Amino acid sequence: MQRTVVAPHASAGFMQARYPAIARTSSRVLLMIWEALPSECAASARMEQAKAKSASLEEPHYRRLCPTSLRLSRSFDNGLTWEEPRTLAAGNPQEFFGFHVPSFLHDCVTGRMFCFYTRSLVPDWDLRQAQTALFVAWTDDDGLSWEHQDITSMIIAGRDFSMAYIPRGRGTQLTSGQWAQRLCHAGVIVDESGDRKAVFIGSDDHGASWWASSPVGANVDYCTAVSNSDGTEVMLLMKTQGSTVKTWAKSADAGRTFGQPAAATDSRLINIMSPLEEVFHGACPGTPHADVFSYIGERTTDQGDCTVLMLSTDGAKSFREAEMFDVQTYGALDIVSMADQAKFAIAFEGADGVVCEVLPFSKLGNIDALAEQWAHQA
Repeated sequence: MQRTVVAPHASAGFMQARYPAIARTSSRVLLMIWEALPSECAASARMEQAKAKSASLEEPHYRRLCPTSLRLSRSFDNGLTWEEPRTLAAGNPQEFFGFHVPSFLHDCVTGRMFCFYTRSLVPDWDLRQAQTALFVAWTDDDGLSWEHQDITSMIIAGRDFSMAYIPRGRGTQLTSGQWAQRLCHAGVIVDESGDRKAVFIGSDDHGASWWASSPVGANVDYCTAVSNSDGTEVMLLMKTQGSTVKTWAKSADAGRTFGQPAAATDSRLINIMSPLEEVFHGACPGTPHADVFSYIGERTTDQGDCTVLMLSTDGAKSFREAEMFDVQTYGALDIVSMADQAKFAIAFEGADGVVCEVLPFSKLGNIDALAEQWAHQA
């Protein structure tokens, strides 16, 4: 696998780069956005991370509230080389602002790329006064220019919530059925008592406006919105504080309302970090290409917790571990399919900085032949 350091930890006045998100635009430009920590909080963040048993066991939702910035880079050659990084949202220690945990959502109908992130405000750096807001940025020109919008009021919508923020992960889009084209993401709201609950975030007008479901769960550390393999329904996967067991809350109306969390998932699957995604996006239904799906998870091994690429070739009826990644990715790994290149592009935090690694399909067994057929059809 080819590995490229997109941004060293110590660069451009920052001391640590982490939580990278990666996506590919409709014109096949790779975008990577990550969180850059200034020196005053990078050292403490690394100490906290070293003390934690796993990135999954204790989500750093309040530990992140320092004046971090979001940085951006682009690749025009499928991840081999990257532009000089630039700032997408600048943290400000004097005004107590920070920006955190970017995640992508691609509207495959309009081609618009969205980036969700959290803005923190911590007056006098007193965590008891911490406030968070939920932002979305979007680009129509492959990441060259961006518009930003605070959508907190749309998500709270007059309800008794004090804060909202975005957990790690990425968004998805329903592809068929009654709610086809609905944009989907997950968020966390904090009520007046301080309890954290999961919400589904949706848009039915290609991102012009956003709405949120009724809150689900309690003491939620992490959640993600997942669609089923035919793109017609959604579920929220949640992890609660102090537990490695995940629960599903299912929706019968594509995210407007959810039943109570009930079904526990396999306890070995610590964290689903990305939604179910088509590897060959746009494949005709009923073809072998349309049956190939992937997602990123974390699994417990004898050596600890590691990140795993899960792959299905039977329409998401079953999954196998296609690739296991080093535990030093710290659980912050994102991946996007480049089916026309027969490769995945993978972003993660490594020892040297945020990294892009290109994983050929040929290393994954039986999808290599499908990729050759796909390339001839393109």
